[in-house]
Amino acid sequence: MSDVTVALLGILILVVLMLLEMPVAFCMFVVGFLGLWIIQGRAQAFNIIGSDIWEQFSSYGMSVVPFFILIVVLIWRPTGIFRGRVVK
Repeated sequence: MSDVTVALLGILILVVLMLLEMPVAFCMFVVGFLGLWIIQGRAQAFNIIGSDIWEQFSSYGMSVVPFFILIVVLIWRPTGIFRGRVVK
C-alpha cells in the first residue's frame, strides 16, 4: 500500500472511531500506531511508540505535575484555608 492510501484509510478509521464515541486520544493513538505498523513494520512501530512514551513522561514538564497536585492536597486538607471560599 502506498503512504497516501494508508493516510486516507487512517483518516477514515479515525472518523469511524470518533463516531463510535471513543475518546479522541485513544482514536489518534490507534490510528497512528496502525499507520506506523503498516508503513514501517511491527518492530519499528513498537520501538517508536516505546521511545516516544519514555521521552514524554521523563520530561521536566510532566515531572512537576504530580508535585503540584501533592502540594495542593497538603495545603487543602489539614489547614482548611479554602474551606469557606471554595467548598461549602
